[in-house]
Amino acid sequence: MTEKYKICILTYGKLGEIAQKVVKESEYEDTEIMLRESNTDTIHQVVDAAVGEGCEIFIAGGENAAEFMRYSREHLVELRPGNIDYLKALKKTSELGQKPLIAAHRYGRSVDIALLEELSGKHIDLLLYEDSSELFHGISDSNADVVIGTSHALEIAQELQKKGVLLYYSIETIRSAVRRARNLAQDLQMNALQAKINQAIINYSPLGIAVTDEYGQIVLFNRTIRKQTGMESARVNGRQLSDLIPSLDPRTFLGSENNQADQRKLINGTMLRCTQTRIDDRGKTIAVLTTLYPDNTRRTKSAGSEKGEFRAHYTWKDAIGNSPAAETAIQQAKLLADQIHPLVIKGEPGVGKNFFAQCIHNGSLHSGDPYISINTAAVPDQEASRILFGSEDSTGIHAGLLELAKNGTVVLQELDSATETVQSCFLKVLTERQFRRLGGTNIIPFRARVITTINNEHAREHIRENLWQRLSVFCLEVPPLRSRKEDILPLFLHLSQDSGINPRWFGTEADELFQFYSWPGNLSELSSVCKRFAFLLRQVEKPSPSARQNLLIQAIGEDVLFNDFLSRYPFLYHPGAASPDELAAALDHIKHLLKYNNDKLAEKLSLSRTTLWRIKKTGQVIPE
Repeated sequence: MTEKYKICILTYGKLGEIAQKVVKESEYEDTEIMLRESNTDTIHQVVDAAVGEGCEIFIAGGENAAEFMRYSREHLVELRPGNIDYLKALKKTSELGQKPLIAAHRYGRSVDIALLEELSGKHIDLLLYEDSSELFHGISDSNADVVIGTSHALEIAQELQKKGVLLYYSIETIRSAVRRARNLAQDLQMNALQAKINQAIINYSPLGIAVTDEYGQIVLFNRTIRKQTGMESARVNGRQLSDLIPSLDPRTFLGSENNQADQRKLINGTMLRCTQTRIDDRGKTIAVLTTLYPDNTRRTKSAGSEKGEFRAHYTWKDAIGNSPAAETAIQQAKLLADQIHPLVIKGEPGVGKNFFAQCIHNGSLHSGDPYISINTAAVPDQEASRILFGSEDSTGIHAGLLELAKNGTVVLQELDSATETVQSCFLKVLTERQFRRLGGTNIIPFRARVITTINNEHAREHIRENLWQRLSVFCLEVPPLRSRKEDILPLFLHLSQDSGINPRWFGTEADELFQFYSWPGNLSELSSVCKRFAFLLRQVEKPSPSARQNLLIQAIGEDVLFNDFLSRYPFLYHPGAASPDELAAALDHIKHLLKYNNDKLAEKLSLSRTTLWRIKKTGQVIPE
């Protein structure tokens, strides 16, 4: 028997009584409906418990729905009161008072006060609240004599000796929500099953399968084609197929009038049968399906593998950056690409100095020559000459790294941590532009270009001055990530393109979070965050948009983000350093980006809810 769909209705007061009737008359034998009473103070624990019981769809209205959407990763069907419901409630207030107030959750469905005033002919106050404390103080401070709201709002109104009119949902509204929730659960289950089946079929197919969009960019690249092309670990989604496998350029196929083309191609040393097919939608080509199947298993050795050449993998086509800082750095790097003189690339750890070095090499006239990167700190004194210059002995000639570089590029990493002996070797080579193998007599010219990468200016203090002068003929500064904020989201999407992450999942909120954080670890930190996010995402089935935002916060680190906020807003702990408006704006900013409610924010600031409310009202600065 198929497992039942589980739906949980989050109730409070009168809503629970109406929902109970709906449960009793439910006609769905394949659906279990759970009722759980909650409010903004308890909803997190209630939802977690319901999820633990297997619930996958929730129904809620008012403040419960607003709180749920901000913090939960589960799916919600919202109960929404309309203008008719408010007008019915306003009509009842005429018998109870003359100054009505509508209490609505700040993050719930907006209330059109102007329209309600026009239709009812009454002046209406609107109280937007976030938690019980704010609701209590808002009603207490108001001069209204009758409150319209949920059961929770009416309980507080009664406590404050004010009249109340309940804004409730009809039984048909709840029935409709149950139907929608049940249909959503059914669709989610079927979609998840179908997605797993489709992914398995594609990945384990004996055919190599690639799908490219109308511009030739890869949108799907299965396991088989990765093996066939030798790209098991490469990031491919979003890249041009023609950049990876020029002979499979889908644009060449699209330039013909054929709907399908069948050819034999030698790819990665194996003869493969290649079929390319148009994928059309409403008469327009939207993609190309490319399939590969072995036609001849005989393999040929590539010249590159026989020579054991060192290669730089990145080119300027791989660069992502439209910010002024990135564009400036890239433009300067391109101008320096054809210079033969030594170059120093500076930048904080993790900014992508090696990426720039590879692009500069591949953008130069010597891109076909070797690219050799040397971790100079790992070269021991006693082996320095042998590793760098090579050696000659009874067993033959053993070329060193500088000889293998030929007319290409040598990149020196961690030079500030290299020993005096190693630095002396490089000084000698750069001064004389020649060397001898250890044990040999022949003079070998050194023609390669030297690029040195350093993390900061302090590194200079540990590099011999005469060596530094020869290395730093040209200098290039790679900007930190915080100086190119417009690029962070595109970079994140690029790094995550092989993780099953859909770019459409990330909107304004994610971009705000990316741009606010200072990213001290730069691209290295962004890459780690991407991996953590992908891991967390795999632990959650069918995550909602709010759930994905919470997972992103977890991937960066909630405490890391909060401490970053405090470093940006030091006046939170320094009386008189900011105006009340600035203080309130800072608190609202933290709540908005980190999805905190007042309770959570008070907890993080080690305050009571009442103290936080007073601070927001009066502008009083948080005590040390």
